This record gives sequence, C-alpha cells and structure tokens, in this order.
Amino acid sequence: RLKREEMEGQLSRLEAVRSVAASTLAATREALLQIPARLSTVLAAEASPARVHELLQQELHQALSQLATLPERVGPAAQEAAAP
Repeated sequence: RLKREEMEGQLSRLEAVRSVAASTLAATREALLQIPARLSTVLAAEASPARVHELLQQELHQALSQLATLPERVGPAAQEAAAP
C-alpha cells in the first residue's frame, strides 16, 4: 500500500523531503544574510524613512518568498529524489 501511494505521488520519502527543505532553508538564510551587503549604501544615502522601510520590506519579501514555495517543491522534488 505504501509503495503504491508513493508511486501515485501521495507519499514522499522522508529523506527527499528533508533534502528539499534543507536546501530551501539554506537558500533563504543566505538571501537574508546578503541584505545588509546589498542595501547598506543605498539605505545610507536615503533621506526618506518611508523609502528605507519600503526598500527593506521589498528585500525581505523577496528573500522569504522562497519559503512560500516549499510545499510545492517538496512534492515533485521529493518524488524525483526518491526515484531509483
């Protein structure tokens, strides 16, 4: 039954799910850590607090958008990683 459900895409191997989740989290972490390097000079030159807020918000949303795709990536990627 489990093998059939796995082949039908209803189940994913734990190792494959962990691998996809780990790579997604690592990429998100790296994107977040790069924000200061990318924005420090831009923000230092910006006079408007509202513009600073907007720039920071855009960068954070962009970095965190990878996390939103995790559920979609786990299904197909887990199946590919589990294939013999």
